[in-house]
Amino acid sequence: VDAKSTWGHSIHMTENDLKLSKEKGAKPCHCPTSNLFLGSGLFDMQTHIEMDIEVGMGSDVGAGTTYEMLRVMGDMYKIAMTSGSEAASIPAGSKGEFNDFYLGWLNRPATLEEKANGFEYPWGGAHPGYSILGTGDEHTTIPYKRVYKPYPLSQLYLMTLATANVMGIDNKVGSFKKDMEADFVVTDMDFSPIYNWNKEVTQDFLMEELSQEAKDSFDAFKTYSKSNLSHVGTKLEDYFWLEKTFFPLIVLSNDRTTFATYIMGNQVYDRSLHYHLSLDDDYTFPEEKPSKIEKGSKKLSKTTKGSKSAKTPKAPKGNKLLRH
Repeated sequence: VDAKSTWGHSIHMTENDLKLSKEKGAKPCHCPTSNLFLGSGLFDMQTHIEMDIEVGMGSDVGAGTTYEMLRVMGDMYKIAMTSGSEAASIPAGSKGEFNDFYLGWLNRPATLEEKANGFEYPWGGAHPGYSILGTGDEHTTIPYKRVYKPYPLSQLYLMTLATANVMGIDNKVGSFKKDMEADFVVTDMDFSPIYNWNKEVTQDFLMEELSQEAKDSFDAFKTYSKSNLSHVGTKLEDYFWLEKTFFPLIVLSNDRTTFATYIMGNQVYDRSLHYHLSLDDDYTFPEEKPSKIEKGSKKLSKTTKGSKSAKTPKAPKGNKLLRH
């Protein structure tokens, strides 16, 4: 185990596992859509952040339900906002069968209260239950999962630069710093009627009174992202304006959100060319142009041949695009 190690999923990390990750610099890859689909467990973001363990995001291949990272972040939000754990403490010596407790000597399954508070064995000893205190053994105790509210900019950081850091390529991709590789996605900020409606509804509340909790969260994010966020602005209101703009994008996005994708500065995906659906006029798609890719043609467009320059497809008037 070293700084190049990456844990997949990391949903059953014991206290000892977490300490080892912190000591060696190993990093977890959180795959929320996969975890929810399988029902395999919930990632504890709060504990990882408190221990200053860098986290990356993934879609997973076998059980992930989407490759659209904004949708992945939507599920990440739902998981982070849950508390509790199905296995806050695994009894020492157990083999991990902690989901179904059957009290054979009573010919019945354990009640929820017994699972939480523990129960005695007729042959002596007792099961400690899923108490927050755990077993006292760092090799078997899984910390109790607490709520962590992920603010949208922190989610944007997680799926870009933080993940690049976990992969060991943060010197190449993950930001728009000078000399970085031009791998980025252009996102349509007016991709659906429901998103546009949501923006209109929340517009009146952009400058609502900021609570101490919000200020504390902002400070915590600056520490976590190792940035003073000077590019956002010096006013807390500027930060929360961006938060309120990104949040509906994250929770409502779908595969139509991606307008274009670039790799090394070359366009490899164009929604107007590659996404053919009959949609209502309410959806703000760019005007269709004659496709460069003709059926049966052996000639590929410049964007698929790795040309040195690629033009961003023009969006309809009024559209807002976001590069990340």
